[in-house]
Amino acid sequence: MKQLFTFLAILSINFSSIAQSQTFTLNNSDRTTFPNQFIALEVDSLSIEEGYKRTIEWINITYNTPSEVIKSSLDNKYIRIQGVASNLYTYDPLGSLSADVRYSIEFAFKDNRVKFDVTGTEFYISPSQYAAGGWTQLNFNNSKMYRKNGKPKKSAIKKSNQVMGYFNELAESLNSYLNKPIEKSVTENDDW
Repeated sequence: MKQLFTFLAILSINFSSIAQSQTFTLNNSDRTTFPNQFIALEVDSLSIEEGYKRTIEWINITYNTPSEVIKSSLDNKYIRIQGVASNLYTYDPLGSLSADVRYSIEFAFKDNRVKFDVTGTEFYISPSQYAAGGWTQLNFNNSKMYRKNGKPKKSAIKKSNQVMGYFNELAESLNSYLNKPIEKSVTENDDW
């Protein structure tokens, strides 16, 4: 009986670690980091080809210059983009200096699923008399978000939630677009 209980406990731990969240999060109970997370967007009856096509459409609608945003793609396999979010991150102790965040996202495709994987984030420090400035890696690690007693560091949590919230909104926007009924494309609309 004890062996069965041990087996079931191990099995439940393995399933819970495999389960993928639908949002980007950090918490003190596991060793999560950001951007080393992805979201699997699930859409019923979505073929690989349709997922790829609709993701390209979403990029074209979402970004001002999609031809500059798309860095690499392989039909029906993956799409890699690089974008910039203005004033998304504050980096000084008082939270008064805002910085742009440059990010990379890779989309991969399987039947009924699109993987939304944030592969890199950087923030821009303006040059000054104290610093050369430039792009600096931006990573959030839950071990740095909490004190030794387990209580969160409020400013670090606020900064990480702001950045991850941006990517959660992007993922939700793509998810909504993928789940919309397929309609005529904008170019086929004659009702103008």
